[in-house]
Amino acid sequence: MTRCMIGALKGKAAIITGGGSGIGKSMVERYLAEGASVVAADINKASLKALLEELKILKVNVSSKEEVEAMIDYTVEAFGKVDVVINNAGILDNLLPIAEMPDDVWERIMNINLNSVMYACRKAVQYFLKEKREGTIINTASLSGLCAGRGGLAYTTSKFAVVGLTKNVAFMYSDA
Repeated sequence: MTRCMIGALKGKAAIITGGGSGIGKSMVERYLAEGASVVAADINKASLKALLEELKILKVNVSSKEEVEAMIDYTVEAFGKVDVVINNAGILDNLLPIAEMPDDVWERIMNINLNSVMYACRKAVQYFLKEKREGTIINTASLSGLCAGRGGLAYTTSKFAVVGLTKNVAFMYSDA
């Protein structure tokens, strides 16, 4: 780990979804090491409790528009602002092809992997515009969002859509 950036995020307030495990947990730990105030959001509260004591934890079902919007509001209340939103939460679909894709699996993947990103981006951009603040939004996709065939149908489709959503938001607000 490079130490030349220690403190680079000092004074920043960040939200990281999927922050209880895996890549999300690593991001939480790194953001804390860099001096950020962090809200780690995850549906699995037990995994959140294992994290360091110096951050805010919040049980969030990212497939719920209301819970995602409340997550942004909670961060503003806790830290007085939001500077960074990292949409990292996501789930796999067991490599299911279209012939075997049940509607409920498709809808669950789209709600968690795609709709949650849209909800958080929309709320964050509205906040940044209203407060006349610059902000950073990071959306985690996957190689499946660039190269079809690396995941199942729903996962691949959701990650392609996240890449497109991210490019559109960047284009529309890069000069805002």
